[in-house]
Amino acid sequence: MNIKLYGSNRDIDQLPRIAAGLKELGSAIVADSEDAELLYANDPGGYTHAIDDSIGNPECKLILNLQDIPYHIFKQKDLDY
Repeated sequence: MNIKLYGSNRDIDQLPRIAAGLKELGSAIVADSEDAELLYANDPGGYTHAIDDSIGNPECKLILNLQDIPYHIFKQKDLDY
């Protein structure tokens, strides 16, 4: 499966590990969304680009990963983090 990844891609982020795992499973990470069968945005920084690219490629599946509980929820509920 050809997959286009979106989001923060620094060494400390999750995206490099996700890409490595997908490659191990036999998927190809592609640079062009037109070649992709799946668009995967790992964090809010990639959501807009992934959504825009999915509009131009209606056959492609789109995954927007929602991570963590936002800080303001912790603050409202007096939770430790």
